[in-house]
Amino acid sequence: MLSSSEQALFQQLSVFAGGWTLEAALAVCRVDGSQGLNVLEGLQSLLDNSLVRHVGDSHGDRSFRMLETLREYAGEQLDASCTVAAEIVHENHVDYYLALAERAQPYLQQAAQQDWLDCLDQEQDNLRAALVWLCSHEGSFLRLVRLLDALLWFWVLRYHVDEGRSWFERVLAGTDAEAPSVARAQLLYGAGMFARAGVKSR
Repeated sequence: MLSSSEQALFQQLSVFAGGWTLEAALAVCRVDGSQGLNVLEGLQSLLDNSLVRHVGDSHGDRSFRMLETLREYAGEQLDASCTVAAEIVHENHVDYYLALAERAQPYLQQAAQQDWLDCLDQEQDNLRAALVWLCSHEGSFLRLVRLLDALLWFWVLRYHVDEGRSWFERVLAGTDAEAPSVARAQLLYGAGMFARAGVKSR
């Protein structure tokens, strides 16, 4: 019973893992359709139809979530559409969370680190989804390294040593000899850092 624009938004919201803020939806989703529905109106309609639920505040922003079964269905529909728009939405999702991680990065070793650590805690599912997407798409290597580098101190400070080491070693193992030397150095540094941290934690 949804309009074509509402259906498109429902599908596009499936790129979010573990929920999203209004700011994120506005940045990531691109709603097409003859009715010209915008994201804000479409989100309200999905709320009214109980396809999306409001789950509270996240750093001053309204936060939203889909039931996992609905999200899986919406994701299947998005993947089945095989449209350029679907690819763009996934890319927008990656770019949004890469920008968030890089915005947080310089604060993770400063007095304001707690707020940014809390923010990244809440967005872990989306950050992991961005990493998975980047790993599975050619031409995304440099953005993948940037995201790993931005998350390095988050994983260290939150004692996610195994997760951090796993990601760095996975990407490093798949890196060919022609990869930019700076990016390869970042991967080697991160992998070495987590290897040392793993030894100390035993």
